[in-house]
Amino acid sequence: MTKTDWATIFGPMQAHSGFAPRAQQTSMGQAVIDSISSKKNLIVEAPTGTGKSLGALIPVISAIKSKKIERAVVSTATKSLQDQYMGDLDTLLKVYKDFTYRSLKGRDNYLCFNALKQNSRGNKKMDGILRKLENSTGALGDGERGDVERVLRRELDDYEWSFMAGSSRRCGDNKCVRDECYSARARELAMGANIVITNNAVVRVDAETRTDDSMSEPFLGDVDVLIVDEAHELEDALIDGWTEEITEWELNDMAANVQTAVALAGEHMDSEGLGYRVEMAVSSIKDFLSSVIRFYSEYHSGTEWNQVTDALCMKFVRNGAHQSLIRAMEEYEEESGERLGYALEVMEEVDEYIGNVLKYMMEGAIKGTRKISKGRTSARTLMKTLSKVKEALDTRDGVIVSYGVPYSVLVTGIIRRSGEYASKISVVPMDISLKAQDIWKDRVSILMSATMRDLSTGDFRYIKTALGFEAHSEMVLDTVFDLAGKQVTYVTPGGAGGYSDIADIPGARYSRTELLDLIKAAKGRTLVLFTARRELDDAAEYLLQMKARGEFEYPVYVQTKDANKARLAENFKNDPHSVLLATKSFFQGFNAPGETLSLVVIVKYPLPQYNTLCKNRIQWWKGRGFPNWYESKSMEVYHQASGRLLRTESDYGVVALLDQRVTDVSQRVCQTALKAVRSLGSPVVRDVASVSAFLGT
Repeated sequence: MTKTDWATIFGPMQAHSGFAPRAQQTSMGQAVIDSISSKKNLIVEAPTGTGKSLGALIPVISAIKSKKIERAVVSTATKSLQDQYMGDLDTLLKVYKDFTYRSLKGRDNYLCFNALKQNSRGNKKMDGILRKLENSTGALGDGERGDVERVLRRELDDYEWSFMAGSSRRCGDNKCVRDECYSARARELAMGANIVITNNAVVRVDAETRTDDSMSEPFLGDVDVLIVDEAHELEDALIDGWTEEITEWELNDMAANVQTAVALAGEHMDSEGLGYRVEMAVSSIKDFLSSVIRFYSEYHSGTEWNQVTDALCMKFVRNGAHQSLIRAMEEYEEESGERLGYALEVMEEVDEYIGNVLKYMMEGAIKGTRKISKGRTSARTLMKTLSKVKEALDTRDGVIVSYGVPYSVLVTGIIRRSGEYASKISVVPMDISLKAQDIWKDRVSILMSATMRDLSTGDFRYIKTALGFEAHSEMVLDTVFDLAGKQVTYVTPGGAGGYSDIADIPGARYSRTELLDLIKAAKGRTLVLFTARRELDDAAEYLLQMKARGEFEYPVYVQTKDANKARLAENFKNDPHSVLLATKSFFQGFNAPGETLSLVVIVKYPLPQYNTLCKNRIQWWKGRGFPNWYESKSMEVYHQASGRLLRTESDYGVVALLDQRVTDVSQRVCQTALKAVRSLGSPVVRDVASVSAFLGT
C-alpha cells in the first residue's frame, strides 16, 4: 500500500488557495496522517500560526475519501473555534468534494419548542415569541440563538434565551423529536455526517454513553477518529461537567420529577405508600440543607459567608465557640447523617419500584414511560450526590474517594436579594483520569493545542495523566513567529518607575496611570485583560473619565456582564484604534490579527483562585508527583492570554504585565510570573518609552 504523504494531499488546497505549506504544518499534517494510518494516538503541541485546523482536517478528509475511516469528530473548547472549523470545511468542500460535515453544540445553544411552550404559559411576551417562531419555522435554519434573533429581528438577552433553549436538566434522556427540539435535529443530522465539529461538553456526554454499564447508544455514534483542539481545556471542561450540585431550588425540581413519576407509576403498579415516603425524604433533605445554612452562617458570622466556599464536613473545633454556634453545630453533627441516610433509603426504593414498573410497561408495550423515566433519573441523581455528601461529613477536609475518583465536597454560602440565606453543595471531581478513559475507547485520538506541556517541567506527563490518555507519539513544534523580533514583553517597574498609584479597590495590584500611558503609546489598538470584574469596572470608569477630559480620543469597549461577546469582538476589530477591556473569556479563542491589536495588557498575573478546592487539588496532585501544579496552571493561562497578540506572521506588538507583585522578589508569585515572562522568548523591557520606540509611536 502506498504511504500517504502531506505534500500530496495538501496539493489541491495549495493550488486552490496559493497557500505555501509551512514546515511546522507539514510536520504536523504528516504526523496526523501516520496516526490515522497506524491507529495510534498522537499528542502535539503546535503554537499559534501553525495552521492546526487544516493540518488536522485535510488528513481526515483524505482518510474518509480513501475509505480508511468513515467518521471523525473534532472537539473544540469554544464556539468561536467551532465556527472557524466550519468555515474551513466550507472551503475544503470546494476543493476536495464528496464528504459531509455538521456542527453539533450543547443543548442550550438550540431552540426547543417544548421548553418555549411550557414557559410561555401565562407569559404574554413569551407567548408572542412562540407564535412568531411557529409561523417562521422555515426561516429558523439550525435553530441556534442567532437564527432565532434573525427571525425576531432583535437580540435576545440571556434571561429570554433561557425560556426557549434546550436544557439537559429539563430533558436528559435524548428522546426529543426533531420537530420540537432543534438540538435533537442537530444530533440526528450529525449522526449521518462524515465529520462532526463539536465541543468538549458534547464529548463528555458521549463518554457517559460509552461506559460499560450505559444503556444508551453512544451519543456521537461510531467514531473512528477523535481530534481535540485546545486540548489543554479538556480537563476543566470535564470537571465542570462531572460536578454534581444541589441547592434547594434544584432539589424542588428533582423532587417534583420523582413525585410525578411515582404517581404515574402508581396507575400501573401499587406503590404501597411510596409517595408519602418520598415527601418525607425530600423534607429530610431540606432539613439537612437548613442545618448547613444555620451552622455555616453562624461559623462565618453572617454576611461574611456570602459567596465563600468551605469544605463540607463535621470536624470543627468547639473551643471558644459561642453558644449559638455550638447549638447549630450540634444539630448539624447529630442529625445530618440520619436525615441523609433516610433520604437515600427512599430513593433506592424509588429506583427499584420504577424499574419494575418500566419493565412491566415495556413488556406490555404501554405508552407513557418518559415522565416516569425522568423521575427515576432524578432519584438516581439524588442518590449519587447525597451518598458522597454523607460520606464527606465524616472527613476533615471534605475530600472522599468514590470508585477510584477523588472528590472535593464543598458548600458555598449565598445571600439572596431578599436577605435570606441559601447554600450550594458541590461535589467536584479533582482527578477525572479514570472517568476520561471512556473518551478514548475504540478510536484513534489526537490531542493538540498551543499550550499542552507542563511549563514547569517541559513535558506532557501531566496532561496525559490527568486525561488518562495513552500517547503513542508526541510532537512539539516550533513557533512560526519571530518572537525575538516581532514581540516585546513589558514588565511593570512599579514604584521605581513612578507608578505608585495602585487602584483603590481590594486586591488591585496595577497602576491606572501606567495603563493609560501604555494605551497612549500604542495609540489605542489595545486589549486589556482582567482576572477580576471589579478591576475591570474600576479601569473602565477611570479611562472613560480620562477620555472625557481629553487625555485620549480612542473608543473604549467594555465587556459588561450581559455583553454580547461576539458583537463586542467585532466592534473592536472593526475599529483599528480602539481599546477593549475584557475578562478571562477573552484569554483564549479571541483572534484580532493586523493593525487592530498591537498591545495586550495583562493587569494581574493569572494565578488560580486559592480557595478550598484549589488547596485540595494542589495536595492531590502533589501526592501524584506534580508538586508544581499551581504554578504550572498559572503559566498556562498566562501563555494563552499572551497568545492573543501574534496571530499572523506580519503581526507585531507588545505583551504587558502590570502586576506590581512581580517587583517584589520575596513573593513566590514574582518568581513564577518572571519564569512565565521569560518563557515567551521575547525581549523584556521595563519602561514605556521602549514600548513607544518598538511600536514606532
